[in-house]
Amino acid sequence: MELTRKPRPGNNRPRLLRLRPAPSQALTWMRVAGGMLACMKPWTLSDIERALRASWAADTCSPDDVERAPWRPGNPAWGHCDITALVVRDLFGGVLMLGGVRARDGAQQGFHWWNRLPSGVELDLTLEQFRDGQTVTEGKVVERPPGRLPRRWEEYRLLRARVETWLGPLPAP
Repeated sequence: MELTRKPRPGNNRPRLLRLRPAPSQALTWMRVAGGMLACMKPWTLSDIERALRASWAADTCSPDDVERAPWRPGNPAWGHCDITALVVRDLFGGVLMLGGVRARDGAQQGFHWWNRLPSGVELDLTLEQFRDGQTVTEGKVVERPPGRLPRRWEEYRLLRARVETWLGPLPAP
């Protein structure tokens, strides 16, 4: 959502701000003393999940996972666990969880990321990507690195920007 302030010529008194929501951001109106106030419509968990799913694509898939299998629209979560967990952490706080991925025969296949929210609830929006009998080992807590990510920074920024086109501005990381 963008706020704009238009100054009044010859008058330094504050003027009402005009709200311009993102194209998909709905506004609700509240009656307040002296008029109506526009507020962003609260997001639901379904809104957030829908925005993430619509934002996953081949250009945001992890190159490590693409080496094992290409990204396909039929399994959109494939290769998106790390940057999805970062966007979810941006929204809800908490910590990142990291576990190993094992094939049906027990061989190590890579790693998987998900979230532990401040309440202690663990949330995994990409677990569905494992469709060939893989298992995820118990996770360990990993703090979000400060600032620019050492890996997949551009993919994270692209996913986050796409989610913002669905939801409007997200909280700062």
